[in-house]
Amino acid sequence: LKQSRTGDGPSYEELVESEGRPRLRGWLDRLQRDNLLQAAVVYGYFPCVSKGDDLILLNEDGSERTRFSFPRQRRGRRLCLADFFRPEESGETDVVGLQIVTVGSKIGQAAAELFETNSYRDYLELHGLSVQLAEALAEYWHARVRAELGFAGEEL
Repeated sequence: LKQSRTGDGPSYEELVESEGRPRLRGWLDRLQRDNLLQAAVVYGYFPCVSKGDDLILLNEDGSERTRFSFPRQRRGRRLCLADFFRPEESGETDVVGLQIVTVGSKIGQAAAELFETNSYRDYLELHGLSVQLAEALAEYWHARVRAELGFAGEEL
């Protein structure tokens, strides 16, 4: 998409090239140079069944390990995440993959230091980058889990 110019200043595309990309490159270089990025993932597969709006994770003996209650859509098909797992009354056990991702605490500490020194632009850029990197890692790992479970190409 090409942004239209409204005034004498640089266009959006010019700003991206003159300021955005160089600043992003600078932050990515700093993450590497200062070892600020400590990305990590923990994930696992757990036997489960659904019951109403709840997803029940099971122990190996079939007893309840923990339970997650999910909200139901208010309109449309009125779906709930639990609807996508085999119901308890089916007598069959399903599996759920759960994951936790992080970009580490160093990047958060660096952002906090920037905030404390009133370096708000740098703080917002570093914080925003860390959020986007964590989101990208979660999306990447989600795709990997779907591939491991054998339904990578299926629509959700």
